[in-house]
Amino acid sequence: SFDKRNEYAMFTQLVNVIYGRFGIEKNPEAAHEVLERLLEVDECPHWHMLNGDALYALGKREEAVYHYEQALEGGLTEVYGDLAIARGVELDGTLVDWDSMMDTLEEGTEVADVASMYYTALEDCSLYEQCEEDETEQKDTLRELILTYLQECSDYKHTGANELLGDIYREGKIDIPIDLVRAWEYYVRGSEFMNASCFEKMYDMLLTDEIQVGQMSNEEAMDLCMINGARLHDARLLVETVEAYKHGRL
Repeated sequence: SFDKRNEYAMFTQLVNVIYGRFGIEKNPEAAHEVLERLLEVDECPHWHMLNGDALYALGKREEAVYHYEQALEGGLTEVYGDLAIARGVELDGTLVDWDSMMDTLEEGTEVADVASMYYTALEDCSLYEQCEEDETEQKDTLRELILTYLQECSDYKHTGANELLGDIYREGKIDIPIDLVRAWEYYVRGSEFMNASCFEKMYDMLLTDEIQVGQMSNEEAMDLCMINGARLHDARLLVETVEAYKHGRL
């Protein structure tokens, strides 16, 4: 499909190459070279977005910002989240422009960009942790915003949001009552869209008997989580899978 210039196949494969997904070697430089050639033929906003991803992965933040802005000008509002991070943070995590990042996230949230809502929720979680014990009104406001943003992201199948919601209900974060059933449900949602961390956390919940699946034994469910996590290159679950095969359990 890539050779026949099927755009969906090209997009998917370039994402795989930029991020090293599904066993494909991570090579953002090679993806960048391909995208530069594609952009010479077609100023497609999706190619600009992916070129921004590749350049940011190469540590070329300012060049990435340019391509994200071109994608946004082309009408691709889903680029807001990536643009915000590129404007505000270096690849190594160094904060360079907090105001620009937050302004961009606010713009993205206003147009219901999923990544912007997710990053805003993360920022609000940090603000929540900094609140004093008696700042109940501010904490209540932040909690409501966090849950609203994350639930919207979950409805749009954002795997990170589902994982974070699972963590919130499993660990009682942001003063939410622990609810292991809801935590499990959110991890399952994340795992359905290939979030390796969700498979690992489901595995842990089964291992510690925090949850009882019902349709099968916990050991059988653990095996499913283990093998799927290993296929997604989760290091710990890969080791667990190898050990299970070594002992003839699978």
